[in-house]
Amino acid sequence: MSNPTWPAGLPTPLVANINYAPLVDPILATQMEGAMKTRRRFTALPEKLTCSVMLTQAQLATLQAFVKTTLSYTLPFDWTDFRDGTAATYVFLKTPSEQYVASAERLWRVDLELMKEP
Repeated sequence: MSNPTWPAGLPTPLVANINYAPLVDPILATQMEGAMKTRRRFTALPEKLTCSVMLTQAQLATLQAFVKTTLSYTLPFDWTDFRDGTAATYVFLKTPSEQYVASAERLWRVDLELMKEP
C-alpha cells in the first residue's frame, strides 16, 4: 500500500524558511592514543525538515484533517525534497503549530517539523 501524499490544494513551504539538518549526528569519534579516530555510525541518515507554509482558513482545515484523519498524526506521507525536487517520504515529528497572521485575507502561518526518511 502506498503512502498518502501531501494534499494538492496546499502550497509549498516559504522558500526563505526551508531548513534540512541531520536528525542525529552520523559521526562517532573515539579518542585514541595520538590522533582521534572517526567513523560513520549509520549507512542511511534521517533528516529533520523545518519549514513554514502560509494557509487560508480553508487550507488550514485541509491540513488539520490530513494530519489528524489521514495520517493519524504519525503515519508517513509522500511530498517533495525541496533541494532537488525529487519525491521524499516524511513523518511529522510534532503537531503543526498555527499562528494567525493579522491580514484581510485571514492567513495562517503554520510551522512544520518533519522527519525525512532515508
